[in-house]
Amino acid sequence: ARTLGADRFSQFWTADVPMDSAVHATTGKTLDQWTGEWARSAAGLRLTLGPAAPPLAILSGLLPALLALGAALWYAARRQIG
Repeated sequence: ARTLGADRFSQFWTADVPMDSAVHATTGKTLDQWTGEWARSAAGLRLTLGPAAPPLAILSGLLPALLALGAALWYAARRQIG
């Protein structure tokens, strides 16, 4: 009701059609589009949609793996019998 306004919310709420059709008739957007925009504005966050991972998430996953690999290689090099 806050994002649509009283009149448009009433139009949506009293519609005698399925929810996705009522949202489209009221907002001109698909239910997915409207929900995504609402979630982004309500959370105040930038949501990434789609298969790509955010760069910081990739870095935070790869950094510990690379550190562990480096530590394993260092330990293996020191352990060799020579």
